[in-house]
Amino acid sequence: MNKSYNKLSLSIGRWVLFSIVVSITLGFAFYTNHAWEDWYMTFRASKNLAMGNGLVFTPGEHLHTFTSPLGTLIPALLSYWVGPTNDELVLWLFRIISASLLGFSAMLLLRCARKSVQYALPVFMVVAVLALDAKIIDYSINGMETAFMVFFLSLLIYALTVPLHNPVYWLALAIAGLMWSRPDSFVYIGSVMIGIFLFNPQSRLARSRAEWLSYFVRAGLWGLVLYLPWVVCAWCYYGTPVPNTITAKGLGYFDALALAKEFILFPVTSLFSINSLQLTFGPAYMSFGGWNLLIPLFSKLLTFVGISYWMLPFARRAVRPWSFAAYLAHFYLSYVLPTAEPWYIPSVTVLCTWALALEFNHFIDWVCQKRPTFIPAIKSITVTVIGFQLIVLVCVAYQMRVQQQLIETTNRKSIGLWLNENAKSGSTVYLECLGYIGFYSNMKMYDFPGLSSKEVVEARKTLKSNDLNKLVPYLKPDYLVLRPVDQINTSLKEQYVQVKRFDVSSLVDSYPFLPGRGYLQFDQTFTVYKRKISIDQVLTLK
Repeated sequence: MNKSYNKLSLSIGRWVLFSIVVSITLGFAFYTNHAWEDWYMTFRASKNLAMGNGLVFTPGEHLHTFTSPLGTLIPALLSYWVGPTNDELVLWLFRIISASLLGFSAMLLLRCARKSVQYALPVFMVVAVLALDAKIIDYSINGMETAFMVFFLSLLIYALTVPLHNPVYWLALAIAGLMWSRPDSFVYIGSVMIGIFLFNPQSRLARSRAEWLSYFVRAGLWGLVLYLPWVVCAWCYYGTPVPNTITAKGLGYFDALALAKEFILFPVTSLFSINSLQLTFGPAYMSFGGWNLLIPLFSKLLTFVGISYWMLPFARRAVRPWSFAAYLAHFYLSYVLPTAEPWYIPSVTVLCTWALALEFNHFIDWVCQKRPTFIPAIKSITVTVIGFQLIVLVCVAYQMRVQQQLIETTNRKSIGLWLNENAKSGSTVYLECLGYIGFYSNMKMYDFPGLSSKEVVEARKTLKSNDLNKLVPYLKPDYLVLRPVDQINTSLKEQYVQVKRFDVSSLVDSYPFLPGRGYLQFDQTFTVYKRKISIDQVLTLK
């Protein structure tokens, strides 16, 4: 009777947690209504598929302009279901799916924590920190694939932590799900597997490196079988399985020797240089200003503890793999990628938070045995970490509410609608902000760095330059949409004339309290330029 009651209580507790996480996530969505730039970039391809134009950004061009298969195909299915005139409903349905995935992720991690730690505080911390993380919530409701990444990473941890029937298949499902969510997920999968293989934690799954390797190979092969259909389809449809988004962002020089040097020095440079560590628990785009300096400092110190534990001589064998996995993932974001974009961070946040929970459990165990007088300090640490997450979440919610109203709707959406109404059919546009403007203008985009445009990628390769003053004369777009920081030279000024200015700077300045103000100021002003008609073109028209 007691066992049945306990099982019922645990089941109710898990579903209460699910409800809380979903409520927080959807509450953030209702308050901010934030829809990210990349949502509209991806959704343009999704909607084209739903309307029968193919899974492409520009009909007729078979270019792989999105990164996440799941983040594109699911909105396409939703758009087909509700019809082409209900774009807002598609986004809300996608938000509900994402919020539910975060709820299920919390349930999985709760089960993992109860299995792996002895004390209640680490269990509470791992669930609360992730449930209140601003970037996880924001990039789950604004149209990105973040919730899918968080869910399948949680399933990966679950498959490696909790005794399961047929664990190989659960791990294979996690691997395949991660790859379907983002094709660079092999980095996070590999980081976890390398950590476990190196430190060889004892488990019911395996007791030697050979057993771990066998387990990973079998799960990896099954995961490949589940992911292979997408690779084959993409290869046949686009001519390559590699998204053009990765090709465009990856143009540049790769110095293997310098990378090896940075890897050796990372235990030191991770703490004393600007890298992805300060982003783990901090808000997005802090570098633009408008945030208290204690926020990136706290995030960096907390992350450093999480990724450095594996180097300590007294570190527990079962905890080291997760700390090392977070370490490798942060090195990848800091030095391998050209830029650690904020929507890449939540995956590492999950790994780092799980490592911190296990480390915190070790610390509590030591305190209880050696320094019981420190127990109140442990409670204070827990409250501080969770309080930090809550404060950042509230500030980001307010920031993104204003950002959506002023920058996305009043500025970028308006630019797209203006181009749609005023530009001739078949006109081309050079810009960096592809999402809203590209979707609402429905025009051919020459975006930098070339996420939707093979012409821009080829121009950058040919000219060996990212300078718009070289790219624009080469591409000859009909319109330019530029920020004030995009300085054009005298030659371009002779070829283009300013036709419209979109400026919400006075509205941004009108908010006396605005966390992360610098991020909004960066996008508060855009100028639209139109290409002048030359004498030869006039004669041709006549």
